[in-house]
Amino acid sequence: MAGRNVDILCVSVNSSGRDMGVFIPILYYCEKILGLSTFFASGIDGCYWLDKLNPRLFIVPDSVGDKNYIKAVKYAAKRVIPAISLTSEGDLNGEIIDEMLWGWNKEKKMYEDLNLQWSERGKKMILEYCPELSGKISVSGGIGFDRYKIYEFMNRREFLKKYKKDYKKIVCVAGWGFDYFLSDLLKVSKIYKKEQIENFRKERITVNKILGELIQNNKDVLFILKYHPGA
Repeated sequence: MAGRNVDILCVSVNSSGRDMGVFIPILYYCEKILGLSTFFASGIDGCYWLDKLNPRLFIVPDSVGDKNYIKAVKYAAKRVIPAISLTSEGDLNGEIIDEMLWGWNKEKKMYEDLNLQWSERGKKMILEYCPELSGKISVSGGIGFDRYKIYEFMNRREFLKKYKKDYKKIVCVAGWGFDYFLSDLLKVSKIYKKEQIENFRKERITVNKILGELIQNNKDVLFILKYHPGA
């Protein structure tokens, strides 16, 4: 086996957004505090980088969130390279636990050595559903939220000044990925049934109508509409 060229290899299919916000503090801590060598690479080429760098540890943002991650984690297991998967969406829903646990992993086999959940509640929910995963599930806390302690963000006054607004009330609305159900039907049809897809399409119209009326009827409030992280 080739020598280790890096301690920790992280991959992501995105170069900005949620996954980067999660990885940057982890890589910084590993380098500056623990003195480890790290490397960040494209998740599309995960298998290539596993061969090239032969890391001591491999980390993905969510092993079931993308086919490239599944392929890479599966390959890491074949290469006997320890792998850790974070969880992008850790507020688990018991009614769709199978979907949230396995995502794009149609084999429903956990290839990573450790899967980190947001909470003890999530861990318990998974182990009640799949007790055979005992020993592979642990708790990290909600990933990404530490950025609000680490980074400096604009305060309210700075934000209003930047966008030349004058409001006493501000409401932020987090968006959901309705666009997937309009443009990427081949992808979503592998996860959702036809009637579910139609329901999401209808709900998009309902949500737009509610937001439109809410904004029009509260003109003294500044509404900030945020895209879904995958948009």
